[in-house]
Amino acid sequence: MDPLRILFVEDLAADAEMARREISKEKITFTFRVVDTEKEFRKALAEFRPDLIVSDYAMPQFDGMSALRITRSQPDYIPFIMLTGSMNEETAVACMKEGADDYVLKEKIRRLPFAVRETLEMNHVRRERKRALSALRRSEEKYHLLIRNLNEGLMQVDHNDRILYVNEALCRMFGYSEEELTGKIGYKILIFKEDQEIIKEKNRSRTETPHERYEIRGRKKTGEIIWLSISGSAVTDEKGKVTGSVGLLTDITEGKRAEERLRESELRFKTLFNESPVSIIIHDKETGEIIDANESAYTAYGLNSLDDLKKNAFWTEPPYSADDALKWIRKAAASGIQTFEWKNRRADGRFFWEFVTLRRVVVNGVERILATSVDITERKKAEETMYEQQALLTAIYRNALLVLMVVDTDRRIQQVNGFAAQFAGRDVKEMVGLRGGEALRCLHALDDPKGCGFGEFCQQCIIRNTVLDTLETAKTHLQVEAPYHFLKDEKDVQEMTFLTSTTPIMVKNERMALVTLQDITDRKRAQDKLLESENRMRAIIEGTPHLFFYTQDTDAKITYISPSVEVITGYSVSDWLASVDWFITDNKLNDYARSRTRAHLRGEYTKGPIPLEIWHADKHSIWLEIYETPVFCDEKVVGIQGVAHDITERKKAEEALQISLQEKTRLIGELYHRTKNNMQVIMSMLSIQAGRMKNERLRAVVQESVNRIQTMALVHEKLYQSRSLSRINLDDYIRELAQLLVRTYNVSPGKIKLSFELDPIPALIDYAVPCGLILNELISNAFKYAFPKGQSGSVRVGLRRIREKKTIELTVSDNGIGLPHNYDYRSSSTFGLPIIVAIAEHQLQGKIEFQGEKGLTCRVVFRDDQYEERV
Repeated sequence: MDPLRILFVEDLAADAEMARREISKEKITFTFRVVDTEKEFRKALAEFRPDLIVSDYAMPQFDGMSALRITRSQPDYIPFIMLTGSMNEETAVACMKEGADDYVLKEKIRRLPFAVRETLEMNHVRRERKRALSALRRSEEKYHLLIRNLNEGLMQVDHNDRILYVNEALCRMFGYSEEELTGKIGYKILIFKEDQEIIKEKNRSRTETPHERYEIRGRKKTGEIIWLSISGSAVTDEKGKVTGSVGLLTDITEGKRAEERLRESELRFKTLFNESPVSIIIHDKETGEIIDANESAYTAYGLNSLDDLKKNAFWTEPPYSADDALKWIRKAAASGIQTFEWKNRRADGRFFWEFVTLRRVVVNGVERILATSVDITERKKAEETMYEQQALLTAIYRNALLVLMVVDTDRRIQQVNGFAAQFAGRDVKEMVGLRGGEALRCLHALDDPKGCGFGEFCQQCIIRNTVLDTLETAKTHLQVEAPYHFLKDEKDVQEMTFLTSTTPIMVKNERMALVTLQDITDRKRAQDKLLESENRMRAIIEGTPHLFFYTQDTDAKITYISPSVEVITGYSVSDWLASVDWFITDNKLNDYARSRTRAHLRGEYTKGPIPLEIWHADKHSIWLEIYETPVFCDEKVVGIQGVAHDITERKKAEEALQISLQEKTRLIGELYHRTKNNMQVIMSMLSIQAGRMKNERLRAVVQESVNRIQTMALVHEKLYQSRSLSRINLDDYIRELAQLLVRTYNVSPGKIKLSFELDPIPALIDYAVPCGLILNELISNAFKYAFPKGQSGSVRVGLRRIREKKTIELTVSDNGIGLPHNYDYRSSSTFGLPIIVAIAEHQLQGKIEFQGEKGLTCRVVFRDDQYEERV
């Protein structure tokens, strides 16, 4: 069918384009032309010969009414739709009077496609009506000819019912000759005996009923009974006296039989109508009102009776409406038949799809619309599923990272996907019609003048032979590995490997082959390298005497073990493959190895070595150190792989070292204990000496020495109590030292508040002792000098690790009287401050600073990585 030709009369290109797009949405195939002047319009009428005109109402150089009048002046009728931005009722009526088929407001442009379809359908009806009128005129001519050559029986009788005239048709009807009938009493020879009285009565009453039509039974010469339809008219003389009658006799035997069949048919129809599983509804052709419906119709909507259906006609589901239904009914009334699909709702709110056929029928002499509806909900769902699957398959075909081709029996490409075109560096259209090697730039495609597949090398081509076998035998081949020489350009030939799969498909009753090519060149190279690496690793593993490699299945059974196991354990490979349980000793430590293996088989991998004690073939035990990992396939554990080596000598050395370490630990602990005790003796002796001194200054000096010794003794006590022999918790040590000084100087908690901000830091003795001495001096000075005359205040001790600088910061601050302005703590005449500076800068290798505003703050910063742990 040729596309529809639409002429747009529009001065705005955007409006014309908008109209074109709206019509295109309805899947109407059409060509179009746009004009905006009378000259262009008349030229388009002559040259473009439009099937439909869509015109704007008002334009600068032309107008819709003028275009309409010109259109109606044409010899052929052309449908015309007025498209305007605004239109009042009077203008719309004027347009319709001038001959417009429809009008559409631009603000309701979405109605345009429906107006186009309706206008075209009405034009089709108009042409059909024109043809029908022409046929009617020809029919009238035939009717006159029919009268002249009447095939109905014609008979004239006198007032005594004697036959005066019969035509040939009547003679043929009854099987008599004209001579056999002329002069005979008509009803006696031609009418069934039981119906002859009816004829007599009709003839007697001819005066009262000059014209009459009735049905009666006749009798042929053969005795066969037939049904007749007789149209009788009285024949009168000039005075109006009845002198006889003339009758037109029609054999209606078949009609009578048809009536009988019709009655039977009506009975069957009623049965079918009422019992049919298909919804049947009879509508008024003008209003759409429901006249009658079968049970299937109202139960389809979830209703209980015909009355319910009449009250709730057209339960449509958007985008369909009752107006659409009425429109379709009227179209069916005009054209005779309409079919469509639409979506309806049941009384319970569920929707369903129907395929509806509307036919114009005559019921009891009145034209009605018969609607038959079939539930196609499941078909619609199946179609949706099919469309989704088709879209999915199309997406897979277009986007699959495989070369996909459909080739015919001559191996020529009929269809190819985008990846294939990308691979070949060609356009898809360019590849269609070529053979595979020609399209995919095979090096040997042009070895022979005939093209791909005919050269000497082509005879051994795996891809070619696989495709040919599928085309000839309909066999499917899956993932056949095939070499391929790809001619990337004139100087670049790449050796590739494809996995080729072919399967037969039928396209328009012709066998073709679906060919897929997967580039596995990189994988093939990787496999070759992996095999080479595997052989190399096997040679290394099996050639290494001091360790062995093994694998286990999911039952923990050894499936492979390297030959070096014989050197390490004394047992052969076959011994290990047979069973491993009887090699393992009863050492409780082996339970850990078993639990680790069970966990690995569950996929619970834990890093780290696994110690295992086994029996050597020489009957002595040896220790193995095992490293094993679970092996996964598709995220499922399929076994274990591991490597083991003999650590017996190391184990013995560790045990000897452990014994030595325990002895050393006891020795150092005893040393700390004795050092602390000796310091306690020294402190006691100094305390006794200080008690005997009468000079307060000397007594204070001795007491300070006692405090310093006590500071160092506290470190040794902490080390003795610690699990580590070289580190103490510096924060705990600081708290205990500060409390010790509080007791020494009898500091009242109500006068001087002591607070701490301490990070938990383990410190070597090399740092703990200097820090303790510094704290002893600083806290003692604060207690003695910061708060004269019983003043109250606070002392704060801080300890924190500065990780980004890898340093420790020790802070002591008070809110006492502080130091004098420009006080030089390095040249102090007292012993305490120079000691603090010396310890901080020399022993701790750190920095010290004092701040004397609002009290005194001393900050010491040092690194804690200058000494190594020695125990």
